[in-house]
Amino acid sequence: MNKARRAAIDALIKQAEETKAAIEAANFDFSWTEELEADISTCKEEEEEYLENMPEGMKEGDKGSAASAAIEQLEEARSKAEELKDFFEEFQEKVALLDEIVTELDNAKSN
Repeated sequence: MNKARRAAIDALIKQAEETKAAIEAANFDFSWTEELEADISTCKEEEEEYLENMPEGMKEGDKGSAASAAIEQLEEARSKAEELKDFFEEFQEKVALLDEIVTELDNAKSN
């Protein structure tokens, strides 16, 4: 490998290391996404319990319809919160790939 390509690889290594350092320095805490999903689930369960305990006549009326609609919307919100949580978990896993990139670049440079 010639000197120019080694210099280019060094620049790439520096970029990968700086990117990882910047991400780690930001100290992202995504634990709130887990709490968000759990809190939405709790609200949904409470609304389901409210609907279940409603007298039959009310279940078929406006209050029952409103409770059913709220349950569906809460489930959609919970599902989206889970998707967000999964995204951030995957993001954290992908940041670790920067170390692997640096290792592979170092290996390429030494050949």
